[in-house]
Amino acid sequence: MGLGPVEWGVVVAHRPYGLNVRLEASGEVGMLDRMQSHDSYMRRNPEYWPDVGDRIRVRRMEARPGGELRLVSFQTALNGWSEPEEVVRRHMYEWPAGLSDTEHGVITALHDRGFDVRLLASGETGTVMWSLVEADRMFFSTDFHPSVGQPIRVRRLGVWPDGTLRLSHRKTFLDIPLDQVRKFMAEGMRHGYRPRKGVPGRTVTLRPPPNQTGTGNKTHPPTTPE
Repeated sequence: MGLGPVEWGVVVAHRPYGLNVRLEASGEVGMLDRMQSHDSYMRRNPEYWPDVGDRIRVRRMEARPGGELRLVSFQTALNGWSEPEEVVRRHMYEWPAGLSDTEHGVITALHDRGFDVRLLASGETGTVMWSLVEADRMFFSTDFHPSVGQPIRVRRLGVWPDGTLRLSHRKTFLDIPLDQVRKFMAEGMRHGYRPRKGVPGRTVTLRPPPNQTGTGNKTHPPTTPE
């Protein structure tokens, strides 16, 4: 895979399959596929994508026959695959700090960035970003319109650099069995993932169930209001 030099870009949109990034030097807009967005399997989920407006470092990939500009931003590629194998493995199987089990809360406010949720057990307040609401609208026919006072089940993602506690309300993310994923990550950290004979390799980066995309199927709602 031929790559260009490292460049700075700005995230301009989230798509179902990744992010659009505008390169600062040229003004071109390229596509950053979710699978090329981060070394860590967990951080390829929309919950951990950079926000629209964030500056990120990227490298150009070889253009497709149609001329589409494709980008990568995972650390191993930015570093030119120069790191030792154990460092690369650590990047891949990193466990996001702050990711925890699901909790119950109540929506307390709606604002430009998203909506705030007061967690019942601790009294802390966290934020669900509108980008996660939009991510579900891209995949599922069931829509979600949060309202103040609405009970909701969420999962902590961690504290962002601006001090905000980020949360996710997406059912596909809440349904991740964290104990199994931790076991998978720990095994990968020790040995790298080696599928059993006859079993294809797997990833914990989530995609919608195949019967939920563009089918009008409303049996698997993406949000979890109580």
